[in-house]
Order: sequence, then structure tokens, then C-alpha cells
Amino acid sequence: VVALVFAVPVGVLVWHVVRQARRHGLARAWAVSLRRKGSWTASVEHLIAMRRREGIVADRNLDTGSRRRRLRETWARYALRSGERHDAEGKAKLREAAEMARPVIQSARLDFFPPEEARDIEVYDLFNDQATMLPHLVILCPISWPAMRARRAGHRSAFAVRSSFFLDMVDRSTGELVGTAGFRDLAGGVAEFGIIVRRKWQRQGFCAEAFECNVDFARTSLDCHRVAAATSDQNSAMLNFLTSRGMEVVGRHEDKGVTWVDLARDIKGLAIARQ
Repeated sequence: VVALVFAVPVGVLVWHVVRQARRHGLARAWAVSLRRKGSWTASVEHLIAMRRREGIVADRNLDTGSRRRRLRETWARYALRSGERHDAEGKAKLREAAEMARPVIQSARLDFFPPEEARDIEVYDLFNDQATMLPHLVILCPISWPAMRARRAGHRSAFAVRSSFFLDMVDRSTGELVGTAGFRDLAGGVAEFGIIVRRKWQRQGFCAEAFECNVDFARTSLDCHRVAAATSDQNSAMLNFLTSRGMEVVGRHEDKGVTWVDLARDIKGLAIARQ
């Protein structure tokens, strides 16, 4: 009798947990996370971090939907909900999630991912980090959350049709966001390179590593024949960096009160110098 008294509540609790896990796709998400992270502990920490990130968004009133719907959308990026496993829309979501979760480019230390929504808040924090952005990127700092969401949504749309190629740089050893890099425009076979490296990661060779692998990718995979870039005329460090990699000044232009130096170099058939 005593065993029965304890067994019934425990059984009900287990049933409820399993039901909720199936409802939100957590069991499948956990399995996918386990395969990606390699251990039970790491997979649990991964899912907790995702839930905490969604909680931060909800607490800041940054989304318009309910917290539960936002949480479901997050899990859906890693696994299908049970009711969607076999329908066309659900399979399309899984394919899209898988594409966004794979690095497009890899270098010695960095993984370059598409602008996945799961990292929007990290990029938002990056763009509002004055130590990183100022004084040379005043046109982007500070930026509001609605403006950042619109910017990132535009990057995802452009990535899907390959009209631009903004990528999130992630340190492979820690999983931390190092910055963003890629190409603002790919028109006419000219790849316009841009990069932002967070202050704590600067002066460690990440900018050179990103430039090298991104330009190689533009030449070999995007069929680009020329790389271009623009930087503030006050940003001597970036000017020196770009010119040291063979880029030449081809002009100047004004934008929102800032004078920008335009640089370019041909890359078709050339190996990028490793410096």
C-alpha cells in the first residue's frame, strides 16, 4: 500500500514530464544536442543556455509573441515538434535549421555561421559595445533592438539568395561569438568585405584569419574576381591592415558625416597572402 501511494504520484509526474517534452519537442532536441555536444552534461548546458537566452528576450519585452511560442520556435530550430515530423512544412523547417546550424567557412580557429536568429541577441550586444564599435562605427552604434532584428532578418534573406554573405564568427574552442564578417554586396563578381571583431578578441590574429578564408571562399565558391572594402579615414589600423594585404585606395565617399576610404584588389586566380 505504501509503495502504491508513492508510485502513483511519481508515475503521474513522469507522464506529465514526458508529455510536455513531446509537446515541445524537447526529447528530440536533446538527442540532437547530445550528438552535437558529445556528452550528456554539455547537451544539458546547451539546452539550458538556449532557454536562458529566450528568457532574457522575454524579460526585456523584445518579442511580440508569448514566451511559450518563442520557446517552441527555438526548439524547432534543432528538431521538429512531434506533430510536424512528416509534413512538408515541418521538413522544410528542419532543412533550414540544419543549413543555418552548419558553418559555411572554417579556418584554423574559427567557424563562420549564417546569421542564425539564435545569435541575434549576441550580435545586438556586440553592436552596442562601445569599446568595440567606437569611434569608427558611429553609424551602427548604438542600435535599437527593433533595428537589429530588422537588420538580421535582412541578412538572413540576403544569405538565402546569395546577394550578400554576412556571417557570425565563432571561436571553435569556446563557442563564443568573436564578431561578424563577410560580404555586404556580391554584385558583378565584386565581394565587398566587412568585419567587426569584439574588443576582447582583437590583436590575436582573428581579423587576418577571417580575411584570408573569406576572400578565398569568395574566389573559389562565389566566383568573385575582385574584393572591395571601405573604412573610415580615421581608422588607421584597418587602413594599414587592408593595404598590407594588397588592397589599393580607389576613392573616397561621404556617408552620414563620415569620410570613407574605398579600397579594392583583384583576386581571380591569385592566392591570398598569408601574413
